[in-house]
Amino acid sequence: MMDMDIDKLSLDELRRLNKRVVMRIRYLHSLKTQAQLDSFQVGDRVSFQGEGCGHKLEGGVTRINRKTLTVHTPDGHHWTIHPHFLTKRSTSSTIDGIDIGSTFQEHSE
Repeated sequence: MMDMDIDKLSLDELRRLNKRVVMRIRYLHSLKTQAQLDSFQVGDRVSFQGEGCGHKLEGGVTRINRKTLTVHTPDGHHWTIHPHFLTKRSTSSTIDGIDIGSTFQEHSE
């Protein structure tokens, strides 16, 4: 790693450096998110901790968004969740008798 004496930088130089650091962190974060998204596909059965309900929920991936996945649960709810919070269970086009493949087709048209 390159050593840099930031004590000698002017305020403008520090601001430019800060902007570059923030941009680099965002870029690396986006690469990580994309890699996580790439591990899922429509039809995957997943589980996650429901916000506010305190118990684990299961559902199926119905859509892959730019930063999140849309998950349909058997009770009819749709959740938009970052892939970090999901655990993959299996690949299936149905969840509790609901054909999530056709559900995805209906929403993407």
